[in-house]
Amino acid sequence: MQRSSSKQGESAPISWQARLLGSAATAAFLEPFFQPIDTSVKRLQTNKELFCTPSATFAKKMDIASQAIFQDAYGKPLTEKIKSLYKGMSVAIAYSIMQRSYKFCTQSTVSDNIEKHVGETTRSHFDAPTAKVLQEMAAGVITGTGELVLLPADNLKVKRQTGVLQKGVKPLVDMIIKERGALYNGWEAALCRNIPGTVTMFGGAAYVYNHWFHVQGSRDATVSQSLIASAAGAFCSVVATNPADVIKVRTQKLEGQGKVSAFSVLKNTVKEEGVKALGKGLKLRAVVAVPKLTAVQVVANYLTVQAHTFFSRKAEIAAVCDSDVKEKCAPKK
Repeated sequence: MQRSSSKQGESAPISWQARLLGSAATAAFLEPFFQPIDTSVKRLQTNKELFCTPSATFAKKMDIASQAIFQDAYGKPLTEKIKSLYKGMSVAIAYSIMQRSYKFCTQSTVSDNIEKHVGETTRSHFDAPTAKVLQEMAAGVITGTGELVLLPADNLKVKRQTGVLQKGVKPLVDMIIKERGALYNGWEAALCRNIPGTVTMFGGAAYVYNHWFHVQGSRDATVSQSLIASAAGAFCSVVATNPADVIKVRTQKLEGQGKVSAFSVLKNTVKEEGVKALGKGLKLRAVVAVPKLTAVQVVANYLTVQAHTFFSRKAEIAAVCDSDVKEKCAPKK
């Protein structure tokens, strides 16, 4: 009776169950650590006063930024300020689990299918490392486009973080009934953010893996290689998406105005505050979002591999037990 080794299980394609479990666990674990910074970025992006007072001193600008970030908790004790940054925590965790699970499962599945159907064709025109990067970028376009389905949940998260949506189930239900189709406000900006963001995040990481370290991906890379590749992809993603993210967040914050075009918000933003307004929150996002996205990718990849190993060993044990039962139950000659 032949028993498969664990190495064979590890080299097998990773199942969607392992990817789902790894990405969902990562989102639930990391979101509480990064929620305060994410809330701060959203509030800075929707603040119009900061760039409308260019002659203000540095101390004045810091005071304006502090008021924008802490809102009602401005001037209160530190504990109250920190607590105010956790507004919408439950909505944020729910959205993060959905978004991370969708993104990592879909990106990998689409990438695998692209490899299956056009992998050889791509490699006939490009060298193997470049072909892999292009496949990841193509998968990123599809994944980023499909992510629009989650926009209503993202919309509610932003409204809660910026104080538009009050705490409780009833206000949440009332907001959903009131806004309905308007929860898709900002879909144009979201699309302009999702596609470049996903393409640069996964494509950038794939470029580093294949061209710098000459490995196929996170499964073949060391921890340090995974950190560097994920950080490179995260940095590219943050820089590429910030302008569209500013417009998306501002459009999502609007309440009771029906369907609003992101293009009209873009036009008014540039007219009132100048092009510099599109860079709001970039420095804070670069300092914090890059480590966040890096941690998400590294932890998700690690947990996914661990889940895959667990499921593989479980399947091997089940197969061995089934084989033993068949041998015992087989009629003796």
